[in-house]
Amino acid sequence: MWYPAREVPTKLFQPGQSGNPGGRPKGHVAYIKKLAGEHLEAYVDRLDEIARGRKNADAISAIKILIAYTWGKPIETVVQVDPAVLRELSDADLEAALRVAEKLTGG
Repeated sequence: MWYPAREVPTKLFQPGQSGNPGGRPKGHVAYIKKLAGEHLEAYVDRLDEIARGRKNADAISAIKILIAYTWGKPIETVVQVDPAVLRELSDADLEAALRVAEKLTGG
């Protein structure tokens, strides 16, 4: 539903009211998985064709998809530490933290 700029309601739905009362049709996910499974080899072959194609942006996207579903998406961990906290840690605590970080990063 379109609303003029000044007439946009703050709440489109009443409390407890769903924006999608019918929800996803039953069996929809199972149907998509079955369909994809039946054509998986063709999809992978098509991604391979695109990856070897001349359009760089398409090739990069296809390669990312192939890698993500072959080896899994890389895990990125960002840790922020207050330097003041580090100064208060003992050498043993710092070494233990380093061992944990190495395990998490595969290092």
